[in-house]
Amino acid sequence: MQTNKANRQLVVSGYPIYDSSQRKILGVITVVRDIPLLEQLGQEIEYQRAIIDKYQKEAGNTLRQESQALVFSTKMQRVIELATRLAGVDTTVLITGETGVGKEVVARTLHSAGPRKDLPFFIINCAAIPETLIESELFAMKRVHSRVAHTKGKLGVFELASKGTLFFDEIRRDADDHAG
Repeated sequence: MQTNKANRQLVVSGYPIYDSSQRKILGVITVVRDIPLLEQLGQEIEYQRAIIDKYQKEAGNTLRQESQALVFSTKMQRVIELATRLAGVDTTVLITGETGVGKEVVARTLHSAGPRKDLPFFIINCAAIPETLIESELFAMKRVHSRVAHTKGKLGVFELASKGTLFFDEIRRDADDHAG
């Protein structure tokens, strides 16, 4: 610690530079840190973090408000009310119906009205994933000849969702599967 002529506190560190024989000092690298400036920068970083946190919370609230659907049908209003009540129960929910009836709206309601609302929400469009990649996408696994191996460095959707909500959309069975 040193105080300079301007009465500022400094931390000074010196590192010697030796010749190739390591016997003679050729010079010294000096690193000077201005403590009041570092403190000021630290305060500025904390201020910027607070602003970022504020906007992230506001953005999250806005997204949550915008994700609430407008429901005009009396039947759908009852479904949404049921989903809101069911949201507090820790269970798997099967949502069935034709394309376009609002299954995703129900899934989002279950997620946003329950204790998992601040955790991840993933929509998995099963029809968009080729059958050969389903294990890789869901479990981060791949087929190696007749065995299954974990892929390195990649997380599956189940790990990514980590206690959040997974909505599997477009789950279909082929006509051939109905034979048995």
